[in-house]
Amino acid sequence: MTQPDEWVLVRNCTTLHEAVFLRSVLEGSEIECFLPDESMASIRPELSMLLGGVRILVRASENE
Repeated sequence: MTQPDEWVLVRNCTTLHEAVFLRSVLEGSEIECFLPDESMASIRPELSMLLGGVRILVRASENE
């Protein structure tokens, strides 16, 4: 069982641009989110797909 303050995966995006767009939509709805792969995808975008894409995480309490 997850704790309300834990980060949970809600989506894997194929590009950093897609992830940043979705982050802006979530933040516009006042949903806190985190892109743990943002730095890697901005420096080495070709590696992001090899590693499963760019993850979007939200707090478990927001994902209910």
